[in-house]
Amino acid sequence: MSGELLEFADKTIGIALNLENDNVGVVLMGTGRQILEGSTVKATGKIAQIPVGDEFLGRVVNPLGAAIDGKGDIKPSETRLVESMAPGIISRKSVCEPLQTGITSIDAMIPIGRGQRELIIGDRQTGKTSIAVDTIINQKTEDVVCVYVGLGVVSVVCDFLFMVVAVVLLLLFFDDPATTEFYTSLFVGSVRLV
Repeated sequence: MSGELLEFADKTIGIALNLENDNVGVVLMGTGRQILEGSTVKATGKIAQIPVGDEFLGRVVNPLGAAIDGKGDIKPSETRLVESMAPGIISRKSVCEPLQTGITSIDAMIPIGRGQRELIIGDRQTGKTSIAVDTIINQKTEDVVCVYVGLGVVSVVCDFLFMVVAVVLLLLFFDDPATTEFYTSLFVGSVRLV
């Protein structure tokens, strides 16, 4: 079934995407270096889902929801499908309350609302992480939960953020597989908290 989790002989997990008569396209959630033609693969019977809930506040996790901060396992209260239907436009609460970044030039030029997702892109060494960290720190006195999805990040940022604000960090490091970085982080970062 499409979206089903598959387990390979080397314990690598994959998500079935393309279902055809004679083959199945799978996105691997690991390196898959031990997977060869003819390797055994088992259907798990589970649709791709991730753990969600308040237990993730103040934690650093990988895209599959496993803690990577050395503070023990996270016991989630519930799970949510990775590819679930988005709420309809009418039923959504409108973005009507501003979120201040603390950077005057950005706050003056770019209206950002609470509940809105922001993508910060740019060349290397241009201050993307600084903008995100400053924005998160600026929420210290506000009732805001921040979810930071960092691709290829440096771990020094993590320790500082936990001292100041309620945040969930979803981190992918430079040596993580590309499929984990791009496929999972897009979905998982948006559904981490319910």
